[in-house]
Amino acid sequence: MTRVDADGHSDVPALRATVLCKYGEWLLGQQNGSWVAEELWPVINRDLGWIHRHWNDSWVMIDGETIDTQSFWTAVVQHRALRSGAALGRKLRSMDDLAGYEMQAKKILVHMQTFWYEKEGQIRARRFDGRSGLDSAAHLASVWNFDPVGGCDALTFQPCSDRALSNLKATIDRFKGLYPVSKYIPESEPGPLSMQFEDTYEGDMPWQLVIFGAAEQLYDALTTWALFESLSVTRISLPFFRLFSTDVAPGTYMKTSDMYNTLTGRVRAYADRALLLCAERTLDNGVPPEGRDGNIGVWTNATRTHVAALTAFAARQGKAPAPWGAKHVLWEFGELEDDGWEVLPDSPFVKKVVEFVLKMYHRAM
Repeated sequence: MTRVDADGHSDVPALRATVLCKYGEWLLGQQNGSWVAEELWPVINRDLGWIHRHWNDSWVMIDGETIDTQSFWTAVVQHRALRSGAALGRKLRSMDDLAGYEMQAKKILVHMQTFWYEKEGQIRARRFDGRSGLDSAAHLASVWNFDPVGGCDALTFQPCSDRALSNLKATIDRFKGLYPVSKYIPESEPGPLSMQFEDTYEGDMPWQLVIFGAAEQLYDALTTWALFESLSVTRISLPFFRLFSTDVAPGTYMKTSDMYNTLTGRVRAYADRALLLCAERTLDNGVPPEGRDGNIGVWTNATRTHVAALTAFAARQGKAPAPWGAKHVLWEFGELEDDGWEVLPDSPFVKKVVEFVLKMYHRAM
């Protein structure tokens, strides 16, 4: 078996465990539980054990760069892996270590909140490496975390949450100041995106992967609004929604309202135009490129760009993944009051985050 952390990439065990958990859940539905328990679960459990022990050791960004920093992307995928793994383990009645996985998942979730900077209305997806933290990995993390029955939960940064929508607008706005071509693009239109604001990968060119991801986030949001038959605008998400209507105000708009239909129709059109940005750069053979070499001008491609295109178009059709438990996250925070927070950094900032989360919990109760 290969090294668990794939040469220091801390997100690899989490990504692998989550995919295998989804496969295991499908196999259980096919009445193949014995093979899942005997063959698949030991592999998943090895990854979960690694996450449990090393979640706050080394970090990696989605572009594969191993760096000495903290990564929102890595925290998000590790939280979901532990939660999905614990859920599958309970179905298999393999109870060893599950309580530890669940408790660690809750504490990683609290850590995830420290990446949100409300004054800027954005997620700083990386910290302590001398960069701005503006990174498209943040909206890709929201897409990865999508749970159609999780609503617009801000704690898990669901695609339609006010935080995720505000962050997407902040990201698009910031990147419009990076590329000269963007000066011709109105504020109300999507623009080219790269992974990091300080990106030098592929000659500092836009990434098709993250543009597809931005469109997919909006399609996922539309799916959730349709499922819940309502759309909520908060003080945080108001600047995002003002892109689509200057008359919108904070509040909840039901599916039967004119404002709901105006906003959802224009959001869908905006996402479609983001796809058209990618279509304009698709090669003659139909291959969506990843970026362009800044030295010789040759388009490059990668499998992950193909996957991003497929999942974006699936989201456009209203297809959604199976729920993974995001809607239960808030209710479980009450348990942490008794279990303590000893593994979290002892800082005033983290304590403020904990107070915020517990306030949300008690308000929901």
